[in-house]
Amino acid sequence: MVELIIAAVILGITLSFMVGPVFVLLIETSIYSGAAKALAFNSGVLLSDIFLIALASYGSEQLLSDITGNNYIYVAGGAIIFFYAVLSFLKKRKIAVQKIEIQSSYSKNILKGFLINFMNVGVLAYWMTSIVLVGNRYDYQSEKMLMYFSVTLGTYFSVDLIKIIFARKMRKYLDHSHMKKLNTIVSIVLGIFGISLILKGLLLK
Repeated sequence: MVELIIAAVILGITLSFMVGPVFVLLIETSIYSGAAKALAFNSGVLLSDIFLIALASYGSEQLLSDITGNNYIYVAGGAIIFFYAVLSFLKKRKIAVQKIEIQSSYSKNILKGFLINFMNVGVLAYWMTSIVLVGNRYDYQSEKMLMYFSVTLGTYFSVDLIKIIFARKMRKYLDHSHMKKLNTIVSIVLGIFGISLILKGLLLK
């Protein structure tokens, strides 16, 4: 059991520091809207992960194959993320000059976290692979698998809390020029990720 927990903690920490849409948006939300709104965003991501793990665990093999092997889903998800990146770039650059603190509702941030994570088909594919690997390792014992993924998500969420607090503390050291650069970096990362999903969908056979 100790070995299981250690493996799950390591995976949770690794996932938390993987650079992607969720990573950059979590930092941005913490800096712009505060720790509480970033926590709401992160809660949406967590709910999305729980839903995707459940789907990967209990969904039919044909359904999962249709989702992860459908190029249109990759293209659609990538297009939505890219469109969001463009809107974010145009909107946030304008706001950064006029007003640093961006007001947004908790429900909006929860929904944003859920959708950004859910739109990434690669997340579902990752959890599907993890379930197979972990299942084979622990003979698909439901108690051990539940423990493994609970510890993984708990660690992931806890490390993100530290990132949220750290990012918020960094806020006082950032001026308008830094904030505009941050906006640009976030938008570029999201745009590249969106394009990569689109290309993956177009090249998927």
